[in-house]
Amino acid sequence: MPIPPSNPIDSSAADGEGVSNESQSPITSSSADLRQAFEDAAKAIVGGSSPCAGDSASIRGEIGNLESWARDKALIISEQLFENLNLVSNSTSEHEVFFREVDSRAVKRTLAGFFGQVPFPENGKLGRRNATPSEYLQRMALQLAVFGGDIRLEGVYSCDKPSLIVCKRGEKPSPLGEDFQYACGTWPTGNHPIVYTI
Repeated sequence: MPIPPSNPIDSSAADGEGVSNESQSPITSSSADLRQAFEDAAKAIVGGSSPCAGDSASIRGEIGNLESWARDKALIISEQLFENLNLVSNSTSEHEVFFREVDSRAVKRTLAGFFGQVPFPENGKLGRRNATPSEYLQRMALQLAVFGGDIRLEGVYSCDKPSLIVCKRGEKPSPLGEDFQYACGTWPTGNHPIVYTI
């Protein structure tokens, strides 16, 4: 059953008005549909037409494509959204975590210009490097494919360095236990002992 988007989306980011985009199509709650949203965004970002996109695997090229994609899809999220949310944690290595009480969702904003890390082989060991926006989106799609769930792509917060915004339904995480609860796939009243992070 379709449900409306869970956030006010600012299609006029330049003026900062924070007006909801009522023409956006509804998002369904099926994990497959949610996964497809991440996959489609990743494909669009890799294949985009940013002036920096000569090397589409580069973070710089993908960031340009990410912002263009978000504007085309009316998925630019204004700072106004975050002014009205309760900050739960800003001490993780990948996200700031907020809680939106109106729909009981944890909202995660990647650190500005940073989209997590990905492993790669390095001299017979496992190394890490910064992920591109598409790799972050692909990781979210993989998580939904393997574990299911209700992780949603909300949009892009665009400033001098953009951030991706995702959310997950649950009870308000505790400021001290948020990292552990995400790592274990549980909330304070959850019962899903699966290792994953969003």
